[in-house]
Amino acid sequence: MNCQARGGNLASVRSFDEYHFIQGIILKQTQMYPPTWIGGSDAEQEGTWLWSDGSRFTYLNWCQGEPNNQRGDQHCSVMNFSGKSRTLPAEKPLTKYSVQKEPSIQEAVPEAQPDVMAVGASMEDDDGHTVQRSSTCPSGWLQHYNHCFLFVGIPMRWADAEMNCQARGGRLASVHSFDEYYTIQGMILRQTGMYPSTWLGGSDAQQERTWLWIDGSYYNYGYWCPGEPNNQYGNQHCLVMNFGDQKRWDDLQCYYQRPFVCSKTLESCLG
Repeated sequence: MNCQARGGNLASVRSFDEYHFIQGIILKQTQMYPPTWIGGSDAEQEGTWLWSDGSRFTYLNWCQGEPNNQRGDQHCSVMNFSGKSRTLPAEKPLTKYSVQKEPSIQEAVPEAQPDVMAVGASMEDDDGHTVQRSSTCPSGWLQHYNHCFLFVGIPMRWADAEMNCQARGGRLASVHSFDEYYTIQGMILRQTGMYPSTWLGGSDAQQERTWLWIDGSYYNYGYWCPGEPNNQYGNQHCLVMNFGDQKRWDDLQCYYQRPFVCSKTLESCLG
């Protein structure tokens, strides 16, 4: 939340050079290598590591024998443990040090299946090559302002659903207004003829009652059913929509299998 208030997210790390660069920043400021939070977590599903800024988990730099989930409550990634990364419980008091990244365009990732994109204005990439920016969403995705949404009707666990969205070039959807929520509901209703319980990208698995969106966007809107979220049974940490008679939000066990909604921005649709 502190990083988001500064306009960034807890840092993801995607190469040794990037890790070494971050270590250098910390060393210059502290003259040591203190244990420091970065944005990795497997709190939603043991062994499935995700970055809180929504980028893909493609680089590993664990200490030998890590991550080991010692005592069963180590679900957040800390760096500078014997010079590398390891896991710690989310409540471990490392609040003095954290690493944040300013928002940036993430590297391109392959789609789960080919999509046909409408072509808009041309632009140049960093190498001077001409590319085309999409003016509409890929085939099968629904456009709402500058976001594209996709309903995937295959039930999956929350973390598996997020990985599936990432493979499609998106992330589990965040919702920031009633208008956006109503648009997503309508998309699902048109495709299914009903209101199935469906995963969105919200989670408080890292810290109870601190809800975060997996795409790294700021959590500034809620549409919970009355009495929710209640963390029934002490293990309901993932956000599901279309719950109850009012078809609002509920917190649910992350290992339940549900269909889900992916989202990506028009700016990410480059061809």
